[in-house]
Amino acid sequence: MPYGVANSTGCPSFDSICALLRRAHEGGINVLDTAACYGESEQVLGRALAITGLRDAFHVVTKVEPLSPGLSSAEAARRIEASVTRSLAHLGLERLEICLFHREHNISYADELIALRDRGLIGAGGVSLVNPEFAKKALALPELTVWQVPSNLLDRRYTHSGLLASAKRQGTTIFARSVYLQGLLLMTDEATPDALREVEQPRRRLREIARAFDLPLAEFAVRAMLSRDDLDSVLVGVETVPQLEQNLAHFRKGPLPQPVLAALEAFEPAVSDILVNPTLWPQNK
Repeated sequence: MPYGVANSTGCPSFDSICALLRRAHEGGINVLDTAACYGESEQVLGRALAITGLRDAFHVVTKVEPLSPGLSSAEAARRIEASVTRSLAHLGLERLEICLFHREHNISYADELIALRDRGLIGAGGVSLVNPEFAKKALALPELTVWQVPSNLLDRRYTHSGLLASAKRQGTTIFARSVYLQGLLLMTDEATPDALREVEQPRRRLREIARAFDLPLAEFAVRAMLSRDDLDSVLVGVETVPQLEQNLAHFRKGPLPQPVLAALEAFEPAVSDILVNPTLWPQNK
């Protein structure tokens, strides 16, 4: 499915998806992220994994369909199991290694999700988080052992709050997403949507820091996340094989040198919650 404010190519063709999977495997990538409500992503991914023979080469992370608040335990359990069963069929798997709540407020149904772990339908349960306030609630649910959180050069809410450090002490596995802020960090000023012009000044400063150390901004963004000891894995979306190759090159370089990290730490971006939360962007409402 098309994703990100900077997406210019739309959905990749099926052949392109197969090529991406083959190259990702060759490049050492071992985690794929999808969701029940990402259009036909699960079905297409399942077919591609079967055709490429790479079904056992990747850990697949998916998410249950969003649930309405106020459901009874029995109804929530029914809907979660139905979503997981569909995902298993779409992906051609017997068990989901990691299954997350797609909506953070659905953690109120944690017991119903974890019941599927106890039955062997999923390996681990967790939540895809947006707002740190829900991370505080997730900390009280240690059976949700996987978090997916937004993290990038401008969005430091989870790190500064100490929430990730607390989660790591509980043994939680942390995935970072939105490393490029859905592509906004890498856009030119001219291409930036009017509603998101707030990004221009802090983005300009990030470019200056990157330039001072002879780093492309995309490499700076990825390697800054690789430098974090409160993150276990970094998720990056790609549309084409050349994009994948570029990201692989960034990952191979590993964490940033200490002087670069010091310069980044000295920069405190003053940004609104709207800017760092794509769910609040006008076109996403």
